[in-house]
Amino acid sequence: MPVKLTNYYIIYRLDLDACKTRVRKTRMLATTKVKQDDSGPTMEELIDKAEHDLKVAQEEYDRQAEITKLLMEGVPSAHPQHLQHLLDFVDTQAAFYLKCHESLMSLQSDLSGQQVIDNFFKFPSDQDNVATLSPDTPALGRIQQAKVITSQEPRDAHDLRLSAGEIISIDVNSDIGSNYFIGKKIQKGKVYKSNVRLLNQG
Repeated sequence: MPVKLTNYYIIYRLDLDACKTRVRKTRMLATTKVKQDDSGPTMEELIDKAEHDLKVAQEEYDRQAEITKLLMEGVPSAHPQHLQHLLDFVDTQAAFYLKCHESLMSLQSDLSGQQVIDNFFKFPSDQDNVATLSPDTPALGRIQQAKVITSQEPRDAHDLRLSAGEIISIDVNSDIGSNYFIGKKIQKGKVYKSNVRLLNQG
């Protein structure tokens, strides 16, 4: 039983007990020969008032008892409803955090894939190429010169912007896709094979 409801019970019960005690004492006093003050209420008036107070206290107590009874009868039906609301809330929260987890995993996968692509854009330094390049065997090296035969507009952030007739550097061993090389002008990026011609291949 809730604490507030218990306090109401105690208050109304104490009032009722006090009124019963007052009525009993007043009736006992009426049976004794006690000289009454002519200016005060008569014994009959005192008894009537005590009985009236007792009646009011009894009505208040009975009313509170009925309210409590109705509230207690509603507890069995309210408890399952409250529990169901809690379960629905927990299910909603679990679904929300599961969706967040899936989104984060998807983002992590995308970022990991992006890192792999970015690694292909790292050209070896010119000093590293000195040991592998020679005028007689250009195809054995990684970096070759290529002429742009068709202008290229970037399709995404990794594509180079090229104009027909430009000479650019190509990493011929950067086989990250069947349709493009990794090229280098000022920046590095993808160069579609159909847009360039390797100069050493005639």
